[in-house]
Amino acid sequence: MSAANSQTIAVTGQFIANNLGMLRQLALNDRGIMITAENMAQVDVSEGKLIRVLPDWSPPTIQVYALTTTRLLPTKVRVFIDFLIGQLANPTNHLHKKKT
Repeated sequence: MSAANSQTIAVTGQFIANNLGMLRQLALNDRGIMITAENMAQVDVSEGKLIRVLPDWSPPTIQVYALTTTRLLPTKVRVFIDFLIGQLANPTNHLHKKKT
């Protein structure tokens, strides 16, 4: 959306949260809308539990850093960082998989 087509909307409500799990539960309970990564909501959207309300809009991208106290990382830390890089770099990965 260009600046000429932008619109400002005052948002008010009873809930403000920075916890994705809480935001998801509130959205699932028809208590508001949320911003989340597409892959985090994919299962709920495909099951019809959530709908995308602004299909032509996406939040700005952000940079994520892994800060460590040393360059000599334990293997489990390196594996975890590599896992996060793969998950965050590919939006088709599923961090929130449907339980069977």
